[in-house]
Amino acid sequence: MTRYFLILLLLAQGTWLGAQYRDIAVEGAQGAWPASNITPEEAAEKALTEAKIAALRKAGVAENVTSIATLFSDNSGQAYAEVSKNETRGTIIHFTVRERQPEVMTDESGASLMQIRVTIDATVRIYETGADPRFAIKIGGIKASYAEHELLSFSITPSGDGYLKIFVFEYDQSGALLFPNEAEPGRLLKAGRQVDFPTTRGITYRLAKIDPLSAVEANRMIIVYTKDEVPYMEPQMDFHSVLNWLARISPDRQTTGFVQYSITKKEWL
Repeated sequence: MTRYFLILLLLAQGTWLGAQYRDIAVEGAQGAWPASNITPEEAAEKALTEAKIAALRKAGVAENVTSIATLFSDNSGQAYAEVSKNETRGTIIHFTVRERQPEVMTDESGASLMQIRVTIDATVRIYETGADPRFAIKIGGIKASYAEHELLSFSITPSGDGYLKIFVFEYDQSGALLFPNEAEPGRLLKAGRQVDFPTTRGITYRLAKIDPLSAVEANRMIIVYTKDEVPYMEPQMDFHSVLNWLARISPDRQTTGFVQYSITKKEWL
């Protein structure tokens, strides 16, 4: 699939949480995804991710640009916990969708398929500093698949002192902040000390499907660990808004884990 891009200009230089960076404007980055076996809305979401990856590449971020696509790469329900070291020093801090349109493509067999193409304008922030290899988290206890109403529990062990935020995204794309919450306030975590979730016996994380008729639903989790307490200030809480917030944190001040797990319909006997 052909993609067209235009780099406009270098916008600014500055600092964020002590990090040096420069911002680059990219216009007309495109991504496309076939709408086969998925809804047009799901295809558009995947096409948006492709457009963001394309904008990063065109802005000169040629290293590892796969982290934002990780959560879209597998719908089978297989779990993974990848701790991103943010080896790419560039990330998208803002984007606007210029166009979203369906179009007909031809596969290798000559059959016609519909795909969704998304065109965006984006601001790519390139940091002068890279990731801190000594600052990481170990995620344990998350299974590939859960039955509906099953309890979710897991552990996180940080390699350095820091602050934790855990975002969950359900099958209908709705997002929520799992931790901290009213019953589990945020606090400074200490290096090398395993933290079990839930952190108190007073609450449980009970998994439920959005659609009672669906057989399997895939949920996503983004685990963000930062050296500084960084409040979430975005007006919305969806996948791309969280990535926008995350993009404003210098790579050497954070590490991020991406997890996907499925919730299966419980068959009553």
